[in-house]
Amino acid sequence: EAVGPKGTFLLPAFTVPFVFLGGPNRNPAYRPFDPADLKQIWTGALPKTLLTKYPEAVRSRHITHGGCGLGKLALEACSAHLPADPPMGQRSPLEFILKQNGKVVHFGSSLGATTFLHLLEDRLDLPGVEASLCKVKKANGYAECVAIPRNLPGHRDFYGAAKDPGKFFKAALSEGLHLRESELGLGKILAMELRELYDLGINLLKKDPFLLLCDSEECLSCQRLKKA
Repeated sequence: EAVGPKGTFLLPAFTVPFVFLGGPNRNPAYRPFDPADLKQIWTGALPKTLLTKYPEAVRSRHITHGGCGLGKLALEACSAHLPADPPMGQRSPLEFILKQNGKVVHFGSSLGATTFLHLLEDRLDLPGVEASLCKVKKANGYAECVAIPRNLPGHRDFYGAAKDPGKFFKAALSEGLHLRESELGLGKILAMELRELYDLGINLLKKDPFLLLCDSEECLSCQRLKKA
């Protein structure tokens, strides 16, 4: 109702099928990617509900960073993203939204869930953009390994930033990023223009390529990426 008959909205439908990231995958959520198993989607109730309740909903085929949605441009936004494409490449749904001058909207989630920041990493080829192996369930029940180029494994400073917006968003807000807020029940809706976020983010990360990595000496992931 909000976007109207000419509008489009997309939701993240990410899964956890990493096999090799420089060591064995010990994530308890790991499963070979199976597009028929909606329980594999870990990005909240909204994408699962959409794909369960609305037959007209569309979903991209990407192994790790798929999207789903409804609306006029949903099919165009999702269908171009191939299963083993770079997650944030030129055919990704987030790139499509950027070209359409869209918005990112958080329903109850925090700024730390802004996956669009990974697109900035990809465009600037920052530390943390690297290949990974994933397993995909085949029709015969067996799984095969697939290489995902320019994937986005490891930790980031903005992950889980529920109360503290993290280094990146502190810098972006101080540079004039417009963040719209509206109360919804006990939580909030947050909205940002992607083009503004992109332009500000590119400038900030050119000045400090480590802005998206945390500063904890105990974080082996971010320490490794900084050394790399």
